[in-house]
Amino acid sequence: MTPPPVTVLLIEDDPGDVDFLQELLTEAPSPACALEHTDRLAAGLARLAASAVDVVLLDLSLPDSQGLDTVVRVQAAAPTVPIVVLTGLEDDTTALRAVQAGAQDYLPKGDLDRRTLLRVIRYAIERQRADTTRQHLEAQLRQAQKMEAIGTLASGIAHDFNNILAASLGYTELALDEIAADSAAWDYLQEVLIANTRARDLVQQILTFSHQSTPERIPMTLSATVSEALTLLRASLPAMVDIRPSLASDAGTVLADATQIYQIVMNLCTNATHAMGAAGGVLQVSLQAVEVDGPLASQYGRDPGPYTCLRVQDTGTGIPPHVLDHLFEPFFTTKAQGEGTGLGLAVVYGLVSDHDGFITVASTLGEGSTFSLYFPRLDTVARAVVAPPERLPGGQECILFVDDEPALARLGKKYLTRLGYEVAMRTSSLEALEAFRAAPQRFDLVITDHTMPHMTGETLAGELRRLRSDIPIILCTGFSHQRLAERAERLRLDAVCMKPLVAAELHATIRRVLAARRTSLPGDPHGHGHAVGPISREGQA
Repeated sequence: MTPPPVTVLLIEDDPGDVDFLQELLTEAPSPACALEHTDRLAAGLARLAASAVDVVLLDLSLPDSQGLDTVVRVQAAAPTVPIVVLTGLEDDTTALRAVQAGAQDYLPKGDLDRRTLLRVIRYAIERQRADTTRQHLEAQLRQAQKMEAIGTLASGIAHDFNNILAASLGYTELALDEIAADSAAWDYLQEVLIANTRARDLVQQILTFSHQSTPERIPMTLSATVSEALTLLRASLPAMVDIRPSLASDAGTVLADATQIYQIVMNLCTNATHAMGAAGGVLQVSLQAVEVDGPLASQYGRDPGPYTCLRVQDTGTGIPPHVLDHLFEPFFTTKAQGEGTGLGLAVVYGLVSDHDGFITVASTLGEGSTFSLYFPRLDTVARAVVAPPERLPGGQECILFVDDEPALARLGKKYLTRLGYEVAMRTSSLEALEAFRAAPQRFDLVITDHTMPHMTGETLAGELRRLRSDIPIILCTGFSHQRLAERAERLRLDAVCMKPLVAAELHATIRRVLAARRTSLPGDPHGHGHAVGPISREGQA
């Protein structure tokens, strides 16, 4: 297959030089060149703005521009297009300055021949592509490092904030037990409890979103996740943006990862907001069940059938036709320097493809754009039925409760004592180890925080197991839990609970862990007749 010709833009005002260069390039065997010519820099810059070219041959002495400033202006107008400077002067200093100003190469006109010119053009294009690739990789690395730093910061903030929430949430629960259910104070505390629970879930969303993790795709309806993303997004968008959600409750079930759906919504809505500019506009987000026919599905390499369609529509400036073809390319952006990385839509495209879906885009200049995302629907999956909470029996076992935050340690002891347990509280992992070493058979269960000075919860668990291999251990953490859960399984821990703890959830986890120990397979010296499963909001491992 014959490669397309190389588009060469010649900016030269000398007719003799133009004829000579045209003669050299017109009959070039390989690569074939399509020469376009302007005799003014202003006309050349206008041509560069109209559509792409592969290389610019640039004279430094033009009627409307002189010297190295000519290179600077072309470089600013088309930073990814290689520039080869042509001049009648054979001056190494000028050549060096031209390259420093942004040119890929420098050629004296007197030494030109077809072979040299074609070689320089080819090398200039290759070097420019290599430079562009390097810059993109560096930008990607900087972005990855920035996101890693943000994730680390979010983990630390979430841990500290979770400890604050734990005290507020826990003591509200205790207060509710002391107040009559028909009193106004009980209603007020219920509102405090709801607000604390929402804050806990929000912290967990931020924590999960800021860390890369292995996708956990489960059958789910998208409406709740999309609604949560829009709620969080509302606080960061300008007041002039009018978000209008229309999320059908019967849009169906899809196999999806909630964090990735969250990321898709955030990226699309942020992109739509940028398209609407400072004046704002209407951002419509809808979700509905659709049937995709054969022609549309085959166009994107998918199977026809039932899909859930997530649609994001804005009233922005619209997308020019020549931009649509590059919309999902990594690092492609029409934003000014510093306003975007060009990764947002590429990430959306990748995530939708990973979900076996596809994207269509419709846009009208001056009216806005619509992104329609199609996810295969699982009509055979039954919707989850939320069972009423089961009232669990109280306990009477002896529990060693360890947390370096005194307020949380006291709260944990109050929780568990009210449920009937005997509780030994320690605010130091070293003190907890000494207490256990002194009487290892006294305790039926250990609940320990993960992040503590001197000795982490993981290390403490290992030391306790060396003293007594069958002791059940529950690890509590306010950090992102995935890697911790993997390590916990290797350590043969019985459960991992996400902080802040809720009394009923903690009690349910304790009963489940102790019941599993009692039904462990005979002959298992560690009592591990059960496996550590995924962590849930209920604190289950």
